[in-house]
Amino acid sequence: MIPKKIEFIFNQDGMTRDAVRKKVVSKFFEENPGPAIDETYNRYIYLVEKTPQGNILLIRPANLKMGFDFRIDVEGMIFGKERKTPNAPKHIDLFEDLKHKYSKDKEFCSRVVAAIIAVNLMKDPSELLKDIDDENIGYSVELLLKISKWFAIEQDIRYWNGWGRNKQIIWLILMMHFEFKYIPTDNGFDFYDKQGKLIKEEKAMKIFNIKKIFTEDVDIISSNPPYTYINNF
Repeated sequence: MIPKKIEFIFNQDGMTRDAVRKKVVSKFFEENPGPAIDETYNRYIYLVEKTPQGNILLIRPANLKMGFDFRIDVEGMIFGKERKTPNAPKHIDLFEDLKHKYSKDKEFCSRVVAAIIAVNLMKDPSELLKDIDDENIGYSVELLLKISKWFAIEQDIRYWNGWGRNKQIIWLILMMHFEFKYIPTDNGFDFYDKQGKLIKEEKAMKIFNIKKIFTEDVDIISSNPPYTYINNF
């Protein structure tokens, strides 16, 4: 079946996590039930962001075809030729690009990380881009912010009763602290300290009392580097 294409672009500035989650799920409620005429599933492609490097699309149903799950694709971009869905970015693609930025310009990387955290805290990329000059290292800042917006929404829909989008904030803070010296695990990332000792993600979170970032009212945009507002960093 040819997917139905729908434009669904909105500014999240001033919205709450819950409001955005409900807005997206409510849009999915408008989909027609299956079975489709020539296969089991009705298919939809939502255009949710526009960037010069490629439009960001939501593909429904996603690979597992479960509930309100969706796949995030970037039109015309290849993140992994060996992948079943090469147009679909993963968190590790975000972190590898930030690692590259960090190796070239630490201050610029700090500003980008702060902006991504701000997106997770409900600032819209379109507002943040007004105050960021792109240094043209790796992926564009616009692409990273807009992908991160939908990573966050996806995590809130999947893991609302757990960490939700907050896990992305945790990873970003730990990535900066450990200077992007990490290895991926089945459920996240572990990190190497300056002595080369491997620190499990759960232990790293406890060491830095990471839950503080979700209970303190902080201005993360003006923090430089972006994690300095957390005690013990």
